[in-house]
Amino acid sequence: MSRRRDVLMMLLPLMAIPMPQSANAQTAPPSPAPILDAATRREIVNTFAREMRERYIYSERVDQVAAQVTAALGAGKYDGAKTATDLARKLFIDAVAITHDAHLEIFGPEGPHAPPAPQTKPPESAEAGLTRADKLAGGVGYIEVVGFPQLDSFKRVINAAMSGLSGSRALIIDVRRNHGGDPESVAYLLSFLVPPDLPISDIVFRTAKTNETTRLSFRSVRTPVSFLRVPVYVLTSRDTFSGGEEFAYDIQALKRGTLIGETTGGGANPAGLSDLGHGLTAVIPIGRAENQITKTNWDGVGVRPDVAVMRVKSKKRHHCCRLILVSKLYLGLSRNPIVDRNGGTATADED
Repeated sequence: MSRRRDVLMMLLPLMAIPMPQSANAQTAPPSPAPILDAATRREIVNTFAREMRERYIYSERVDQVAAQVTAALGAGKYDGAKTATDLARKLFIDAVAITHDAHLEIFGPEGPHAPPAPQTKPPESAEAGLTRADKLAGGVGYIEVVGFPQLDSFKRVINAAMSGLSGSRALIIDVRRNHGGDPESVAYLLSFLVPPDLPISDIVFRTAKTNETTRLSFRSVRTPVSFLRVPVYVLTSRDTFSGGEEFAYDIQALKRGTLIGETTGGGANPAGLSDLGHGLTAVIPIGRAENQITKTNWDGVGVRPDVAVMRVKSKKRHHCCRLILVSKLYLGLSRNPIVDRNGGTATADED
């Protein structure tokens, strides 16, 4: 498998983690978790500190993390961690307090920590990351992309969808429920909107046990149809994450469209799995995204929209419809005064 194909597995490390079985599955009662002694806690903490020193992409931060967790161990802060899962939670809290890295994770046999409840409804169904593509009133094309699978799967479906939207007066791309995927597929979607062979982004990987890095670059390619001269509006939410954020960030950096919605989740670093022993696994970011224009990324801060649209609870209307209405306002297709064109904030109802 090529280095390029390896990237997907790095960006989606949790795909390799066994998910809990459904409640209907016939399973034996779980065995009680082993009680940790002081020697085992020390071994786990030291292994985590070593893995961070050898693999974490921001080598300048690893000494702080290692010092923090070893000091906490020496001070007895982890003595109350009776099981590996208890210790994983404490290590995670201490490490993230320093790194502020949304892709960093430590968990036990039961799997990753439960993420915060999403603010957007999960997609009912999707084909290769797409849930919907059609034309709205006024000749505006609308497409929702909830994920970026490997390009071999993504290309056929997105080609058909974008071809169907050809001739649109404007294009709305909805990534509010997009949690990421293959950066090559991100670059391919951008290719419909920009000239071919345009540098888009790099992923910089740290070589383990060194401070040396390697770089994987992505450029735009030719696509069956082009929206080069079509106005683009990208809908974002606080649930937009990783590759979904990269798409929004690149659109903004290239000045290729207008972002409407909420600031995104703030995760930009591809990660790999590290076995800490005793049933614990660490997801350690081993690379970082780097935009070709800004020379940085959105890690820890998210992507801020050009037009912020706040959520308010309501049973009368739908958030998506309000966001589309904001987009149409900018196109001159609506006179609804829900947004200040001079930088004000709109309000939109929750789904």
